[in-house]
Amino acid sequence: MEDLKYNLKVSFTRMKDDIHYNRDQIKELVELNKGLQEQIKGLKNEIKALQQPRGLKRELVRQYRRNKKSLIKQRILALVKEKEYSLPELKDLVVDDKRYCSKATFYRYIGELKKAGLISVAGVEGQERVVPLNQM
Repeated sequence: MEDLKYNLKVSFTRMKDDIHYNRDQIKELVELNKGLQEQIKGLKNEIKALQQPRGLKRELVRQYRRNKKSLIKQRILALVKEKEYSLPELKDLVVDDKRYCSKATFYRYIGELKKAGLISVAGVEGQERVVPLNQM
C-alpha cells in the first residue's frame, strides 16, 4: 500500500510538473503569436504603401481617374471610326476584351454619345451598325 501511495505521489508530482511546463510553453507561444501578428500588421502596411503609386505615376493615375469617362468615350469613338461595329460587337470589344468599363456604363456612354450627336446606330445591309455621324 505504501508503494502505491508513493507511486501515486510521484505520478501526481510529474503531472503537476508537466502541467506547469505546458502552461509556461503556452504563455511563450501566445507571446510569440502576438509578436508575429504585429509583424504581419507591419508588413501589410508596407505592402499597402508599396502598392500606392508615387510621383509621376501617382499623378498619371489621378489624371486618368479624373478623365476616365472622356477617355473611354474617345476610345469608343476611335473604334467606331476605324470600323463599323454592331452594338454587341462594340460592347464585346470595349467591355469584355479591353475591360474599359462595365456593360451598364458602356451603354450609358453610348447613349451620351448618341445624345451629343457624335454617333448613331444605322441600318447597313440589314444589320444595325454604330457609325460616327460625320460618315452618315
